[in-house]
Amino acid sequence: MEYHVDARKVMRANALSVVGYHGGDPVTHDAFQRLLGPPYSWPLRKAYGRGGISTCAMVALGLMRRAGVDHADIQDGYADDIGSGLNVAKFWAQRITPNPAWKTPSRGRVPRIGDVIQVLGPMHVATVIGWETSHGGARLCVTVDGGQCHPRDGLQCIAVVRRPWVETPRSVRLGARIVDGWIDVAMLPYGDTATVPIGWEEEDT
Repeated sequence: MEYHVDARKVMRANALSVVGYHGGDPVTHDAFQRLLGPPYSWPLRKAYGRGGISTCAMVALGLMRRAGVDHADIQDGYADDIGSGLNVAKFWAQRITPNPAWKTPSRGRVPRIGDVIQVLGPMHVATVIGWETSHGGARLCVTVDGGQCHPRDGLQCIAVVRRPWVETPRSVRLGARIVDGWIDVAMLPYGDTATVPIGWEEEDT
């Protein structure tokens, strides 16, 4: 199995390139549809819970598809996996041998740039693009998140989010939610091609 040496860089560059996508914006609507994948007709002009959908897992899977992850169920889009969240990719990552790509949280173990993280309570999926320290000294995990609601119209959008990473004897949390685990993108198999934004080589990971 060959690993994509630039997987983290490609994931981060692609994630940053889609920040600001908004289902109600005619400038980014079509690009948002392409990121989410077939059938390219997702109800982005309807709010979640009002005929719309949550796009958090779909955005992360779309970024993996752009990076060229070599797995048919990721490459063919989400239409046949609606409601499964990240499970398609998670269960596959758990089965990769000899080194599974699904990582579970423990003290001192954290996701790296490009990794796709899932939290529970309720479930949410995001792509890690960096780490920061708050003015108060808290460790912040910086992610690009689909499934966000635009403040103007409540429609789906993609944004950068910063949340504290909190380790306790009983759990590891991202903000208020329990960390289920993450996909280590450097341990996934990749095809020969990837879709990258212009200038991606200049991204510093």
